[in-house]
Amino acid sequence: MKKRLLSVFLCICLVLGLMPVTARAAEPTTVTTAQDLENTMEAGGEIKLDGDITVSQPLGVEDGKEVTLDLNGHAITSTGSFTLLSVGQSGSSDTTTGKLTVTDSSVGTLRGSITGQSKLFRQRAEPGRRHHSDQQQRQRPHRPGPAK
Repeated sequence: MKKRLLSVFLCICLVLGLMPVTARAAEPTTVTTAQDLENTMEAGGEIKLDGDITVSQPLGVEDGKEVTLDLNGHAITSTGSFTLLSVGQSGSSDTTTGKLTVTDSSVGTLRGSITGQSKLFRQRAEPGRRHHSDQQQRQRPHRPGPAK
């Protein structure tokens, strides 16, 4: 009788072990203030805006970090003459090691935007080599394509 119960228990364990497991993606961090946005970008991960944000200092993605920024139909606006977004560079080489992805999951007529008074984006390039984002950009909102 004990052997039979043990074999039934082991069969149940085998069946449960073969069942597919769905991996859940981490929920994005929702931000509503410039300070929350800055702190979350420093940490890396997925960020979702829950309101329009005005920033008074540059935002950056640090070396080795990956950030996905979902505008969610809201706007990021700068109040000064600085490069609004930058992607970091490792200290020991000229290789960019950060990654920034901007999306907009808004539905309908809402469209997220990023507006700066100076340059909107800078990805640091190798010394002596100008990167296309180093050139002065006109003030214009960033409008990602329609949500899929």
